[in-house]
Amino acid sequence: MRLAALTDLALPRGYDLSRSKTVIFGEGDTWNGKVVYTINAAAEDMVTFYRRDMPALGWQEISVFRGPTSVLNFQRGGRVATVQVSPRTLYGSYVEVVVTQATTGQAAPMRTSPGLSPNAPASQPPAGQPAYGQPPAAQPPGNRGVSTQQLN
Repeated sequence: MRLAALTDLALPRGYDLSRSKTVIFGEGDTWNGKVVYTINAAAEDMVTFYRRDMPALGWQEISVFRGPTSVLNFQRGGRVATVQVSPRTLYGSYVEVVVTQATTGQAAPMRTSPGLSPNAPASQPPAGQPAYGQPPAAQPPGNRGVSTQQLN
């Protein structure tokens, strides 16, 4: 299967698409989703491919992380593409490309539980219990919190 409907995504010759892991909504230069494939090319060569060919399609490189799994981020208009490239066990590369709409950069609204004010702490320990992150009060040596009746 080839992805001819994705006109703004750089795809190398010889890729082998993973149909079970690829999810695409839309087509042309407005699609969103995830494209997953393997290819018989070294991971470093795939990083070079994306750094060269994505800008040729109008994508601006935002960041690059090189490591065991290299991650490249691009932006084009109101969309963001994240490319992850990992080496396969014997030879070749595993590539995932996720394209989504960019967020506005505003923080998401804070969620609260019903009945709590927006300024209330996120969670409180039950009454009589130490604050979260604090060690519990020491118990006498003979009492470890389990009675013999509970074990029988």
